[in-house]
Amino acid sequence: MPTVKEEVKQLLDTLPDDCSLEDVQYHLYVIEKIQYGVQVAEAEGTFSQLEVEGRLKHFFEVGAPLVGARPFGEDQKSGTHKGRPYLDQQGGISPAFS
Repeated sequence: MPTVKEEVKQLLDTLPDDCSLEDVQYHLYVIEKIQYGVQVAEAEGTFSQLEVEGRLKHFFEVGAPLVGARPFGEDQKSGTHKGRPYLDQQGGISPAFS
């Protein structure tokens, strides 16, 4: 397993020369979250495709209290939060991304 320093060097080698510090921070954040997710999956296990479909079916039948909730920092005009689409009131991608 590579050291953290080796991982950061590898990341920097894959990014374009004109990347910003924010780009580097974002990619480090993503790497950290992926590694955490893998650790949790290994420790606690995962769900099968059928289990996920069943849970989501129940979730959408019952109703999701946060569907349509507007995240902090949302761009009201484009229907995005930091450039990422959010769900509309019907549970679909915001109209800006339809």
